[in-house]
Amino acid sequence: MIKNSMRFISLRIKILRLVIPMIVVLGILFIFVVLNVFQKQIKREVEARSKFISRKIADDAIGYIVKDNIIGLTSYLDGVISLDKELAQPNLAYIFILDKSGNIIAHTFGDTFPIELKDANKTGSNKRENWVLLETEKGLVLDIAVPVQNGVLGYVRLGVSEQYVVNVINHAMLLMAGIIILSVISVSVLVLFFVNNWFKPIGELTKGVGIIGAGDLLYKVGVKSNDEVGQLASAFDKMTENLYKTTVSLDELLFERSVRKQAETRFSDLVNSLNAGVFLNIVGEDGTFADVNPAMIKICEADSREELLKFGINTLCVDRLKYMVLIGKLAKEGSVKDEEIELSSLKGRRFWAKITAVQRRNDNGKTFFEGTLEDITERREAVDKLRRNYDIQAVLNRLLSVSLKVASLDELLEYALNEVLDISWLSLESKGGVFLIEDDPHTLVLKVQRNLAVPLQTMCKFVALGRCLCGRAAQTGELVFSDHVDERHENVYTNMPSHGHYCVPLVLTGGNVMGVLNLYIKSEYHRDPKEESFLMTLANVIAMIIQRKKMEDKLLDKVEEIDKLNHFMVGRERRIIELKKEVDDILKDAGRPPRYNIV
Repeated sequence: MIKNSMRFISLRIKILRLVIPMIVVLGILFIFVVLNVFQKQIKREVEARSKFISRKIADDAIGYIVKDNIIGLTSYLDGVISLDKELAQPNLAYIFILDKSGNIIAHTFGDTFPIELKDANKTGSNKRENWVLLETEKGLVLDIAVPVQNGVLGYVRLGVSEQYVVNVINHAMLLMAGIIILSVISVSVLVLFFVNNWFKPIGELTKGVGIIGAGDLLYKVGVKSNDEVGQLASAFDKMTENLYKTTVSLDELLFERSVRKQAETRFSDLVNSLNAGVFLNIVGEDGTFADVNPAMIKICEADSREELLKFGINTLCVDRLKYMVLIGKLAKEGSVKDEEIELSSLKGRRFWAKITAVQRRNDNGKTFFEGTLEDITERREAVDKLRRNYDIQAVLNRLLSVSLKVASLDELLEYALNEVLDISWLSLESKGGVFLIEDDPHTLVLKVQRNLAVPLQTMCKFVALGRCLCGRAAQTGELVFSDHVDERHENVYTNMPSHGHYCVPLVLTGGNVMGVLNLYIKSEYHRDPKEESFLMTLANVIAMIIQRKKMEDKLLDKVEEIDKLNHFMVGRERRIIELKKEVDDILKDAGRPPRYNIV
């Protein structure tokens, strides 16, 4: 034990002897590098500031010299020195100005000017400024000579004290020396602390080895350090744990296996009894189901489990793009929840399903996703039906409200067309038109349109009943559907893009066709009976609103006609009264009694 203690102490000392000199050497090297850079930077800053001040003084002195204002110039120079002294570290020693002949014009030395400074620094006409380092009573001074007006008016001499740079560097040296000393002390304490902590786990490990060697396999060394000693202790605990497990009786192992088997059986029974489909699907272009429960077989209308395992979500999915989005989200986020997707069963039944799944990887590195699938077709249809009913009521309410406000039938038709085209769940493009049967009972007239091609606006201005899709809808009173430009499209123009139509007749209750609602859909769109039913209901109501609007317009015309006639009759009666009064006045002037006695 004494030898071990000696070893611990000597190892600590060795570590300290290694670490502390390294810190000292690095600190000295750091001080040398930093001071060198710092000194150069300070000198550059001082020189730059001095150059700026001297040039500024040279520019400002021009006005004083030209006006021969020596007193003002001297006051200006004293002001510059005074302003510099207000700084924490002033560095301007003196300023004086010479004329072009070398005579002193103004200076900041007060009564006595040191004549030896006069010729200590000169600048030629080819120089902007000249720098000279001078030894003065105030220490080293950097003397700068700057020409005024290129030397025509003289020169400015500026003395910059080097003491500011020396003070800053000395202060920095003291500060960094203090930091180095504190660092050495702090690191020494930290090294001692960490060395003690490093060697403590070794003692605990030695103690644990002795206890485990005595036969206590449940003893844990308990060293939790994140280093090699901690790894050794963890490995040692793992070794004793495995050793203990290998000594457990065979009955206990068999009991654990039996419990696990029962749990797996109960879980399998639970999965097989669920009404929701549970599946395991391999990821890939040809990914198929790896396992399914009975509910999944029923939902997909497969005759057997083996038949369904030949397919996968990708082959059952109606919209391939939707499947790729689902797989992309699984790959990015690792899971999806309540994703709605349209599938087709093995017998061709299309239904909507809600999928919740997580992506995993098996021991062979193959990626798959497992999850649940629920047939939500009835629920979705119920929601869609409620939404369609709500949309019908909302659109009809708005149309009825607007029909009471708009001034003309065309405005009402335009509003109705925009309302239909803006219903979000309908698969319509943002274009269409409304045709009405007016004076000619055999002709449709295009009343309003939205985004129709210019050639069609002219070509379809008048459409005979029975011609093209709109004419057929008006003639039969039945909705006409087209998923592409077929032979029934008689009104065509050059380079007309492929498209489809819902041509919905505007039919009154008695069966009279008032017009046609022409709506555009994308090419190759599948016919949707629910959309057609919705559009027919909407068209019938629009027809009734149009009929009411026409009746209101006719009524207004009759009322206006009556008003005009009534106005004419009232004017006629008023004129008769005026004539009678004039007759009475003439008779009165003639001295005869009035005939009508109009008051």
